[in-house]
Amino acid sequence: MKKYMAIALGVLLSIGCLSAQNRIEGLKPQWLRIKPVCKSDPNVLFVPVTIWLPAPDMEEQVRRSIYNALPVGWSQEITYLDNQSQELTPAIQNGKVVKGGKATIVSDSFMTAEGNLIRYKSMKVDEYSGKRNGQSVYSAIYQVVPDDGTELKACYVTDRYGASAACLSIVPGIGQFYKGDMLKGSLFMGGCVLGGAGVVFTEMQRQAYLSQISQTHDINVIRQLDANRKNMGIARNVCIGVTAALYVWNIFDAAVAPGARRIRITDRGIQYNF
Repeated sequence: MKKYMAIALGVLLSIGCLSAQNRIEGLKPQWLRIKPVCKSDPNVLFVPVTIWLPAPDMEEQVRRSIYNALPVGWSQEITYLDNQSQELTPAIQNGKVVKGGKATIVSDSFMTAEGNLIRYKSMKVDEYSGKRNGQSVYSAIYQVVPDDGTELKACYVTDRYGASAACLSIVPGIGQFYKGDMLKGSLFMGGCVLGGAGVVFTEMQRQAYLSQISQTHDINVIRQLDANRKNMGIARNVCIGVTAALYVWNIFDAAVAPGARRIRITDRGIQYNF
């Protein structure tokens, strides 16, 4: 029983440490796992790009990656590439106009594919640096639209998930999984399962001692069995309290703690003045 309680305490302390520290910087953005889709306009694409570092020709690799990700018919047999960047006025940050802010760079790109000149605009929405197999990698996601009058969509990056994550955490840990925090989700789920198992085990043991008491008339044995029964009752109540607290904590954490960065698209297009 002491060993079991030590394990339960270890789970609680681990979750507490994870919640106390700033884990948001260590979480990979959601767009690395799930590519955003603009449902209102199929011509608006989100293109993730990953480059192994060091990369002296990073800009060229980014452009090539975007070109290769364009739909069939856009980017076949590329024979010529060109790229121009212009500052936007007013500045756009996180999909919103910022007076006096630093201007956003939008690329106005050209390529020749199968003899046809194709133009499109792209804008970097978010970026992330990390390691993969021990090597540094740089990842970014770009919004890309054809230069045929299609507007780049207003979008912003957020680490908030609101009530949806809290609702999912009715099943412990699922809200954290949804927000991209697999470690914390596993601890919440494992902690609640462990606590529930503790409640069942201690109650079964308490009932077993109670049954043994009814089968003997030895006063010394009865006293020992009754003491064991009371200890199991206390342990059961502790398990119930810990599991209930962990379950409530799980829902609260899912509702308010930041998760992996994700991209949200607004309904308005971004208006540019070059």
